[in-house]
Amino acid sequence: MSEPEFWQQHVFVLVTPDALRRGVVGDLVNRLVAEGFSPAAARLTTTDADMIDEMYADLIAGSWETWRYRMIDDAFALGQCLALICRYTGDEANAHALMKSLKGHQHPSRTSPGHLRNDFGAVNSILGVMHASDSPEESEKDAAIFGLTAAVVSDQQADVSGRVALLCALTTPASRELRDFDAVVGELRARLLSAHWDILVDGVLDEVSLLLKDGDSARLAVPATAARVTGLCQGRLPGDVLDVLACDFTPASRNKQRPAELFATIRRCGIELDPWQRVVLESSLYFEPARRSW
Repeated sequence: MSEPEFWQQHVFVLVTPDALRRGVVGDLVNRLVAEGFSPAAARLTTTDADMIDEMYADLIAGSWETWRYRMIDDAFALGQCLALICRYTGDEANAHALMKSLKGHQHPSRTSPGHLRNDFGAVNSILGVMHASDSPEESEKDAAIFGLTAAVVSDQQADVSGRVALLCALTTPASRELRDFDAVVGELRARLLSAHWDILVDGVLDEVSLLLKDGDSARLAVPATAARVTGLCQGRLPGDVLDVLACDFTPASRNKQRPAELFATIRRCGIELDPWQRVVLESSLYFEPARRSW
């Protein structure tokens, strides 16, 4: 099989660190297989800055703003990623077009059930659980960045699939990251309220308890609930803390409040964000997040 013919039939897929951290890598690969995309080669790797620059070279030269570098770097700093060359064995004429349709819109908030980014919990276009190349030429280029070429593809398909299944099992964390966007925002608001317990305990927190009902702090991410809680805290909390409490951490919020000031206030309140919380909140200020239907 010639190189052009090979890449017509094979698609490069990168399962990104957020998917591994959330423990969905095995299910995602199984879904790819069920859709006719079987792993023919795989490599688990840590992505460095040079690889990111190569992968996104066209976008960097075209329309990227500087803050996008920070988002991408933080997302890949979450851990390792799984690079795959997938052999398409189905009946569709264009494997890359099928994969593009299957993965869904780059903004997960615009996807629907059935698309991979929807079904596997993508947060936003930075934390999108996967990348897949859109053309044979792009697949060849992207795969090479991660040390995969047509030459390394094994003809022993069953053995490769078995090894990839084991690799997925070995990289699935015992404690999976289950916090979606709403859980992260709700948890932050809960921590802000608890950090000011002495000020709010008289009356305000009783009403907050009624708003939460089942005790799920993610409910504090509901915009109407957040507005109610912020209103209850008016006159009790400093203005900068109220700004964080009211912030929806979406692109619309960034037009009202500078991200650097928001995170500085969070630190002043004694709240240390873990890497997952930080990248979810910061990236969602620039890229519309997928949200729950309450």
